Amino acid sequence: MGFATLASTNSSAMEAAREGNADRLWVASLAQSKGRGRRGRVWQSEAGNLAASLVNILPKNVADPSLLSFVAALAVVNALEAINMRSVSARFELKWPNDVLANGAKIAGILLEAERLKSGDMLIVTGIGVNVKTAPGDLPYAATSLAQLGIDIDAQGMFEALSDAWVAVFDLWNNGAGKAQILDQWRARATGIGQRVAVKRAHDQVAGIFEAIDGQGQLVVRQKSGQAIIITAGDVFFNHI
Repeated sequence: MGFATLASTNSSAMEAAREGNADRLWVASLAQSKGRGRRGRVWQSEAGNLAASLVNILPKNVADPSLLSFVAALAVVNALEAINMRSVSARFELKWPNDVLANGAKIAGILLEAERLKSGDMLIVTGIGVNVKTAPGDLPYAATSLAQLGIDIDAQGMFEALSDAWVAVFDLWNNGAGKAQILDQWRARATGIGQRVAVKRAHDQVAGIFEAIDGQGQLVVRQKSGQAIIITAGDVFFNHI
């Protein structure tokens, strides 16, 4: 399903899923008026950029459905690398928990939303936003777009590359059976491992060395005391002293 503009592709995908027969349905738009990011933030999606949400209905006993955010991140970076092979040189990396960076600046973000269906199965909507033509300038971090990198592609071309890349990574994940391979591939593209980091959680902040991503996809921070802190959610800031 493709649209010129929507309030939110995630909301539209959720509505379609509740009506039934929507497994593996993509809802894509060139602009969003009420896009959502993590922790209730607004995701700015201007005309010409890509906002896309995918519906997955997962079995009730599937392990670690939240790892679909890692699947999505790998699909995005694989799509970007495939596009980049035809264009200019750019370095794409993954920033925990769900950002994609290009030459150190944010180019894409991911938002997972979940709902338990009456059948017991899990409805997961994976929202993906990619800065194709423009990037917002009023953010507390650097952002960029494919156009600013000199990569000549439109939102339709980006969506085609993304949907193709998704199939391969989702098949590798295999309802959680391929979790270890997904995490290994994610770590290989991760930015910041071994660097000083500060993680702002809901009610506190943790500082130390970004030591690892563990087997559950959680961030491991080693503090000066030697204690390892396991982070399940938070905002990451690198080179914190």
